[in-house]
Amino acid sequence: GFVETEMYWPINHMVVSGEDALSCTDCHGTKGKKRLDWEKLGYSSDPIKLKGRFK
Repeated sequence: GFVETEMYWPINHMVVSGEDALSCTDCHGTKGKKRLDWEKLGYSSDPIKLKGRFK
């Protein structure tokens, strides 16, 4: 069976302050830091490029 448990979340919901927040180019774009491996996540390329959002 299952054991009853409780979960406690930090008050900040683990969100960083504005000055430490990521920008779009941290994950997307040719100059991005490439924080994500889009192919390993199941995409053939960066989803922004596939959807054409920044045409």
